[in-house]
Amino acid sequence: MVTFEIIPGIGIGPIKFGFTKEQVNRALGMEPVNELLRSSKNNDERGFYYPDGILMVSYSDKDSTIDFIEITNSAQIKLIYKGIDLFPIEMDNLAVLISKETPFDEDNQFSGYSYVFPALELALWREATPNDFIGDDEYQDEDWFKEDFEKSKYCTTICLGVKGYYSDNPVWRNPKIT
Repeated sequence: MVTFEIIPGIGIGPIKFGFTKEQVNRALGMEPVNELLRSSKNNDERGFYYPDGILMVSYSDKDSTIDFIEITNSAQIKLIYKGIDLFPIEMDNLAVLISKETPFDEDNQFSGYSYVFPALELALWREATPNDFIGDDEYQDEDWFKEDFEKSKYCTTICLGVKGYYSDNPVWRNPKIT
Protein backbone atom coordinates (compact mmCIF):
# COMPACT_ATOMS: atom_id res chain seq x y z
CA MET A 1 0.00 0.00 0.00
CA VAL A 2 1.18 3.49 -0.92
CA THR A 3 0.53 6.39 1.47
CA PHE A 4 -0.10 9.83 0.01
CA GLU A 5 -0.60 13.03 1.94
CA ILE A 6 -3.09 15.54 0.61
CA ILE A 7 -1.92 19.15 0.89
CA PRO A 8 -4.37 21.76 -0.43
CA GLY A 9 -2.74 24.19 -2.84
CA ILE A 10 0.25 21.87 -3.30
CA GLY A 11 -0.93 18.42 -4.43
CA ILE A 12 -1.27 14.82 -3.32
CA GLY A 13 1.75 12.71 -2.43
CA PRO A 14 4.51 13.10 -5.02
CA ILE A 15 2.12 14.78 -7.49
CA LYS A 16 2.24 18.56 -7.37
CA PHE A 17 0.11 21.15 -9.10
CA GLY A 18 1.98 22.63 -12.02
CA PHE A 19 3.63 19.32 -12.95
CA THR A 20 3.67 18.31 -16.60
CA LYS A 21 2.79 14.80 -17.72
CA GLU A 22 6.49 13.89 -17.83
CA GLN A 23 7.02 15.13 -14.27
CA VAL A 24 4.04 13.10 -13.04
CA ASN A 25 5.39 9.97 -14.74
CA ARG A 26 8.79 10.51 -13.11
CA ALA A 27 7.28 11.24 -9.67
CA LEU A 28 5.18 8.06 -9.79
CA GLY A 29 7.81 5.97 -11.57
CA MET A 30 5.30 4.80 -14.15
CA GLU A 31 3.43 5.70 -17.29
CA PRO A 32 -0.34 6.10 -17.14
CA VAL A 33 -2.34 2.90 -17.61
CA ASN A 34 -4.87 4.85 -19.65
CA GLU A 35 -5.10 8.33 -21.10
CA LEU A 36 -7.87 10.53 -22.39
CA LEU A 37 -6.46 13.07 -24.80
CA ARG A 38 -7.89 16.39 -25.84
CA SER A 39 -10.44 16.28 -28.60
CA SER A 40 -13.21 18.49 -29.88
CA LYS A 41 -15.64 16.80 -27.44
CA ASN A 42 -13.30 16.52 -24.45
CA ASN A 43 -11.29 19.66 -23.78
CA ASP A 44 -9.08 18.19 -21.09
CA GLU A 45 -6.37 15.61 -20.98
CA ARG A 46 -6.29 13.00 -18.24
CA GLY A 47 -3.90 10.33 -17.13
CA PHE A 48 -4.99 7.33 -15.07
CA TYR A 49 -2.38 5.62 -12.95
CA TYR A 50 -2.14 2.35 -11.07
CA PRO A 51 -4.32 -0.65 -11.90
CA ASP A 52 -7.96 0.29 -12.45
CA GLY A 53 -6.96 3.95 -12.77
CA ILE A 54 -7.34 4.63 -9.04
CA LEU A 55 -5.30 7.82 -9.37
CA MET A 56 -6.33 10.32 -12.02
CA VAL A 57 -4.76 13.62 -12.93
CA SER A 58 -6.20 16.21 -15.26
CA TYR A 59 -4.07 18.69 -17.16
CA SER A 60 -5.00 22.31 -17.78
CA ASP A 61 -5.85 23.20 -21.34
CA LYS A 62 -3.94 26.48 -20.81
CA ASP A 63 -0.47 25.13 -20.09
CA SER A 64 -0.74 21.31 -19.93
CA THR A 65 0.10 21.20 -16.22
CA ILE A 66 -1.91 19.45 -13.50
CA ASP A 67 -5.00 21.30 -12.34
CA PHE A 68 -6.92 18.42 -10.71
CA ILE A 69 -6.08 15.18 -8.88
CA GLU A 70 -8.55 12.43 -7.99
CA ILE A 71 -7.88 9.39 -5.80
CA THR A 72 -10.29 6.45 -5.76
CA ASN A 73 -10.96 4.58 -2.53
CA SER A 74 -8.80 1.47 -2.85
CA ALA A 75 -6.75 -0.88 -0.72
CA GLN A 76 -3.75 0.23 -2.82
CA ILE A 77 -3.62 3.84 -1.60
CA LYS A 78 -3.89 5.33 1.88
CA LEU A 79 -4.80 9.01 1.73
CA ILE A 80 -3.83 11.19 4.71
CA TYR A 81 -4.91 14.74 5.53
CA LYS A 82 -3.48 16.40 8.66
CA GLY A 83 -2.64 12.99 10.09
CA ILE A 84 -6.08 11.50 9.42
CA ASP A 85 -6.57 8.44 7.21
CA LEU A 86 -9.52 9.66 5.12
CA PHE A 87 -11.04 6.67 3.36
CA PRO A 88 -11.91 4.55 6.46
CA ILE A 89 -14.10 7.36 7.86
CA GLU A 90 -17.76 7.46 6.79
CA MET A 91 -18.17 10.34 4.35
CA ASP A 92 -20.74 12.32 6.35
CA ASN A 93 -18.52 12.09 9.44
CA LEU A 94 -15.47 13.06 7.39
CA ALA A 95 -17.30 16.15 6.10
CA VAL A 96 -18.11 17.17 9.67
CA LEU A 97 -14.48 16.64 10.68
CA ILE A 98 -13.07 18.73 7.81
CA SER A 99 -15.76 21.40 8.30
CA LYS A 100 -14.21 22.17 11.69
CA GLU A 101 -11.42 23.75 9.64
CA THR A 102 -13.52 25.35 6.89
CA PRO A 103 -17.16 25.09 5.81
CA PHE A 104 -18.38 22.91 2.98
CA ASP A 105 -20.77 24.29 0.40
CA GLU A 106 -24.20 23.32 1.77
CA ASP A 107 -25.89 24.50 -1.44
CA ASN A 108 -23.79 22.23 -3.64
CA GLN A 109 -26.03 20.93 -6.42
CA PHE A 110 -24.67 17.43 -5.85
CA SER A 111 -25.44 17.53 -2.12
CA GLY A 112 -25.46 14.10 -0.51
CA TYR A 113 -23.21 12.74 -3.24
CA SER A 114 -20.45 15.26 -2.64
CA TYR A 115 -19.11 17.70 -0.12
CA VAL A 116 -17.11 20.56 -1.60
CA PHE A 117 -14.76 22.65 0.54
CA PRO A 118 -14.03 25.67 -1.68
CA ALA A 119 -11.40 27.19 0.63
CA LEU A 120 -9.38 23.96 0.36
CA GLU A 121 -10.31 23.25 -3.29
CA LEU A 122 -11.22 19.79 -1.95
CA ALA A 123 -14.19 17.53 -2.73
CA LEU A 124 -15.41 14.26 -1.29
CA TRP A 125 -17.58 12.26 -3.69
CA ARG A 126 -19.57 9.02 -3.65
CA GLU A 127 -21.54 7.38 -6.41
CA ALA A 128 -24.49 6.43 -4.18
CA THR A 129 -25.82 7.55 -0.82
CA PRO A 130 -27.41 5.35 1.85
CA ASN A 131 -30.72 7.07 1.02
CA ASP A 132 -30.55 5.61 -2.48
CA PHE A 133 -31.19 2.21 -0.93
CA ILE A 134 -34.34 3.13 0.99
CA GLY A 135 -37.42 1.38 -0.31
CA ASP A 136 -35.44 -1.20 -2.27
CA ASP A 137 -36.78 -4.02 -0.06
CA GLU A 138 -36.75 -6.62 -2.83
CA TYR A 139 -32.95 -6.94 -2.73
CA GLN A 140 -32.10 -6.05 0.89
CA ASP A 141 -31.14 -9.65 1.77
CA GLU A 142 -28.79 -10.02 -1.21
CA ASP A 143 -25.05 -9.90 -0.47
CA TRP A 144 -24.34 -7.43 -3.30
CA PHE A 145 -27.04 -5.10 -1.93
CA LYS A 146 -25.52 -5.16 1.55
CA GLU A 147 -22.04 -4.51 0.12
CA ASP A 148 -23.25 -1.62 -2.04
CA PHE A 149 -25.18 -0.12 0.87
CA GLU A 150 -22.07 -0.29 3.07
CA LYS A 151 -19.90 1.29 0.32
CA SER A 152 -22.40 4.15 -0.01
CA LYS A 153 -21.42 5.36 3.45
CA TYR A 154 -17.85 6.11 2.33
CA CYS A 155 -16.09 8.30 -0.24
CA THR A 156 -15.73 6.79 -3.68
CA THR A 157 -13.15 9.43 -4.55
CA ILE A 158 -11.41 12.40 -2.98
CA CYS A 159 -10.46 15.25 -5.29
CA LEU A 160 -8.15 18.23 -5.06
CA GLY A 161 -7.96 21.12 -7.49
CA VAL A 162 -5.72 24.09 -8.06
CA LYS A 163 -6.70 27.48 -6.65
CA GLY A 164 -10.06 28.39 -8.16
CA TYR A 165 -10.96 24.87 -9.31
CA TYR A 166 -14.03 24.74 -7.04
CA SER A 167 -14.11 28.22 -5.53
CA ASP A 168 -14.22 30.05 -8.88
CA ASN A 169 -16.23 27.49 -10.84
CA PRO A 170 -19.91 28.49 -11.19
CA VAL A 171 -20.94 24.82 -11.18
CA TRP A 172 -19.54 24.45 -7.66
CA ARG A 173 -19.45 27.98 -6.28
CA ASN A 174 -21.68 29.08 -3.41
CA PRO A 175 -21.22 32.84 -3.09
CA LYS A 176 -22.01 32.66 0.64
CA ILE A 177 -18.72 30.89 1.50
CA THR A 178 -16.19 31.75 -1.22
